[in-house]
Amino acid sequence: MTAHAKDLKGTRYALWKNPERLTERQEAKLSWIAKVNIKLYRAYLLKEQLREVFSVKGVKALVMRWHLCFDALWPKRQSRGIDFS
Repeated sequence: MTAHAKDLKGTRYALWKNPERLTERQEAKLSWIAKVNIKLYRAYLLKEQLREVFSVKGVKALVMRWHLCFDALWPKRQSRGIDFS
């Protein structure tokens, strides 16, 4: 197993947990992932977007889902900075 794979081994729970329930160590792991493994971090962000989209109801949810689909079609472009709160 490579050194990078060993470092990633302990990140599973940080990637699974809701962001508001992360420990300091898990937050540090996510920060490290964002720097060294862009694809994994993008997958984590997509998981969080999906979690938020499917927790919202009504018209706001439809708009959020449309934006999520639009982002999936053009994954390399920059975020538009849309805030759904």
